[in-house]
Amino acid sequence: MAVPKLPDFDAAGWSARLKEAIPKRPDGTTITVWSQLPEFIKGLRAQRDVVARHDVQLADHKGDLDAHTERLNKQADRLAVLEARPSTSPFPGS
Repeated sequence: MAVPKLPDFDAAGWSARLKEAIPKRPDGTTITVWSQLPEFIKGLRAQRDVVARHDVQLADHKGDLDAHTERLNKQADRLAVLEARPSTSPFPGS
């Protein structure tokens, strides 16, 4: 039975993959001490919570904006109806 030939070891390629796998802080610096990893994860969770709160706030603002838009559209419709009515003023040109 023939033994399959293993590919040549690519040290530069493995080095690049390892560098990509090392966790990075939000400022781009790498975590080189594994004891810092729990702190890094805690920071990521805090950022996730902030993003979730902002998503809720954006949804609330979008709801407010939709309500204002609906009111403005109703007012525009009423104004169009009033402008379309013939003038009942006894004074010409009024």
